[in-house]
Amino acid sequence: MYKLLQQIRFCLLVTLVLATQACNTSESEPIIEKTDPIITWSNSSDIVNWTALSETQLNATANVPGTFTYTPQLGKALNIGDNQQLTVEFTPNDATKYNTVSKTVTINIKPHTETVTDIDGNVYNTVKLGNQIWITENLKTTKLNDGTPLVEYKHFNPNRSTFPWFSNTTPQTLFQWVPAIDLNNLYPDELPFDFFGAYYNHFAIQTGKLPINGWRIPTQQDFLELEKFLVNQQHTSNEATVLKSTIGWAASQGNGTDLYGFEVRPAGSTTNTGSPDFQAAIARFATATLSTTNTTRKIASISNNGKITFEDLNVSFGVSIRLIKE
Repeated sequence: MYKLLQQIRFCLLVTLVLATQACNTSESEPIIEKTDPIITWSNSSDIVNWTALSETQLNATANVPGTFTYTPQLGKALNIGDNQQLTVEFTPNDATKYNTVSKTVTINIKPHTETVTDIDGNVYNTVKLGNQIWITENLKTTKLNDGTPLVEYKHFNPNRSTFPWFSNTTPQTLFQWVPAIDLNNLYPDELPFDFFGAYYNHFAIQTGKLPINGWRIPTQQDFLELEKFLVNQQHTSNEATVLKSTIGWAASQGNGTDLYGFEVRPAGSTTNTGSPDFQAAIARFATATLSTTNTTRKIASISNNGKITFEDLNVSFGVSIRLIKE
């Protein structure tokens, strides 16, 4: 009898354990199979080279909440080429239900081909850098945009000018050609007379009529915006280098890479008496930004490889001009 009771007790125990295991199995968490979110994103419309990528191009959407990470990133600008890839990685907020997924589309980057013509008939190429469009040569006009001739100043003989380059008592709207000289025998061919463009004096700039219609003399803020674009392109502390021409600069300053076709040539500037100075060593561009006393003008200067610098230059100096589109 005792053995029988022991056997019954053992059978009941085994039955209880099996029942408990079955119960625990049925109550365990179900396995959830994650799914891929649906990303909606189409190939982008064509844009011109060096246009910063914006939400117009980087505009993917998903059917669930989450975070988009783009490559190239917002603000990056691309050079010419068709079928360039834009990629997005989407990370869903609910990682327990959805996988991280990616999608790639393409975009065509076309060359910027706009040209502009001044009142003398000089044709300038232009470049689009971010949201700005600049002419890629120094201004060469010998007239205001209403047709009024500027007076040519000549610092060298023959026919050296007898009137001053700058005079508050007898102000004149003057220009002079930057001497087309190859100081260091750096250029393979003879330079045309207008290769470096012209210097303009304060009174010519102050007419407000030097720019081609629809264009203007940039402010300091415009140059800072250009600098910001270059920083976004990973050229921090190297902004001047990528704008400078690849030939013509003195060895002490170094040639640039002209990465964007801006081609800053070392035209120098004039002294307060109109004498050309610092050729092959610096490029100085007028801005529309004057001091409160109107005695100095903010100048954007490019010389050594590195950053764009800004000077407060006396208005009696003559400088080059690059126009920006309004």
